[in-house]
Amino acid sequence: MVLQKFRFTGGVIIFRLRSINTIFQYKELEKQSIYFAPANAEDDMYEGKYPMYFEGDDSLWQCLFAMLYKHVSLNLAICGEEYDKYIPAFVPVKTELTSRNYDYEGEELKGYLSLGTIGSLIKLFVASGKVYENQLRKIIIQYVLFLTIYYEKQFRAHVDGQIESENKEKQMVKKLDGVKKIIDVFKELPVDKPGLTNILAQVARDPLHYQKDLDIEGHQFTNYQMAEKLMDSFFRGLRDITLENCYIASFTDNCIDARMWHDYTNYEGIAIEYKDDESMMLRNAEGSTRKHKFRKVKYRKARGFNFFNSIGKLPVPMITGMFAKYDWKNDIYNIEANLKSHYWQWTEQTVLTKDYSWSTQRESRLIISDFIDGYSSVKSRTFFYDFSELKSVTFGPKTDDKNKVKIIKILSQKCEKNNVTNFPIYVVSRNDETGKMERELILKINRKSNKLNQ
Repeated sequence: MVLQKFRFTGGVIIFRLRSINTIFQYKELEKQSIYFAPANAEDDMYEGKYPMYFEGDDSLWQCLFAMLYKHVSLNLAICGEEYDKYIPAFVPVKTELTSRNYDYEGEELKGYLSLGTIGSLIKLFVASGKVYENQLRKIIIQYVLFLTIYYEKQFRAHVDGQIESENKEKQMVKKLDGVKKIIDVFKELPVDKPGLTNILAQVARDPLHYQKDLDIEGHQFTNYQMAEKLMDSFFRGLRDITLENCYIASFTDNCIDARMWHDYTNYEGIAIEYKDDESMMLRNAEGSTRKHKFRKVKYRKARGFNFFNSIGKLPVPMITGMFAKYDWKNDIYNIEANLKSHYWQWTEQTVLTKDYSWSTQRESRLIISDFIDGYSSVKSRTFFYDFSELKSVTFGPKTDDKNKVKIIKILSQKCEKNNVTNFPIYVVSRNDETGKMERELILKINRKSNKLNQ
């Protein structure tokens, strides 16, 4: 067998790297299938998770704290200490809001939002401008969460005509004294930005020091887990109503990058080359076919987005109802006008942006979104292409001979069935002289004789 060196000469080049496991377990070559994975399941740990910050006036912040109250009270009422069952619980079930969903004039929300700590924190947040997700989470879990739980319990007891004096609640009351100290700090906020930043950093310090005395067998640890799960589900819910659920299939124009072969195939998979780097015709499980356009990934620093004007996933009546305290008639933040445009802008950017460190991948993507069609199941996110879309297959540096033979047999049958001749097979290996990866042509599958041209 004579090995012929292959070098790129320009033109259409688009590959999809697949591991041996996915090729055989899911029969991706036999079925000619492409699976779209959730964007946040990709290799960049921050992918699909742009920095989220909160920048708004007093009324918007009050609405956010009302959402927190709804989330905490509903989860505790339904799930109690079964914290693994906590879910985002602040979005009304009905699109057409009723007064019982977010009744800002009612005794419950009005009383909660009038608490001194809530007002003091809102004052700081408004004056500070941007408050990032991690900062807000730390502040809530240290200064607001237990206060929310305590108030909710006391309000329920008041409504039910009960008098509760459990030890747990007594401990919460003691904690209130510690919170009062922060209120004193907020009475006279500095007007300069550095001063505000220092205060924000002070109250957003990492709560890790609270963990050192935890007994993992004790009730205190259960409370700690409840708090963490409440925050996980709350902020997950906030992101869910700002960004669409997108699913992607990844491709590259660089099949000789050693890191990609390692990350995606452990050097043992294949690179499937397609003929068109602009678009691909795909068929869904129901048999409908349409063209999907390749979109290039940009490698850059992730830009943050403001939660308050990126909530276009929900129907407008639901948004304006949840944020009923905001002056929608004046709308000084242009929230309603930008709901859908900001929503699509950030949704698209989150799935087409990766950190600089991944730039050698030179990635392009096909994207599907839940906004138009539902893609909650694996079946709905599996699409199929015609064999005529294929241009070649390349073996990885460590693909063993047994698997090579299996794959060549599959391709031979496909070539015979689809009347394809001279289908090229390549292998990637390192050039010991240059130290670089190279792709070499090793054979072509000849349909007519069903033999291999070497």
